[in-house]
Amino acid sequence: MNMQEVSRFFIALREMGLTDKEIGDLMIYVESGNDEYKPKKLNIQRD
Repeated sequence: MNMQEVSRFFIALREMGLTDKEIGDLMIYVESGNDEYKPKKLNIQRD
């Protein structure tokens, strides 16, 4: 991914309602696999 794609990805996560802390924790979980940072299930309603 290039920086423009990463930026769009973060913007999309924010638009889905994730906080900056949740996004950061997600990135730590993806990189480390540490369950402490494992995301909780989102309750997203789709149109």
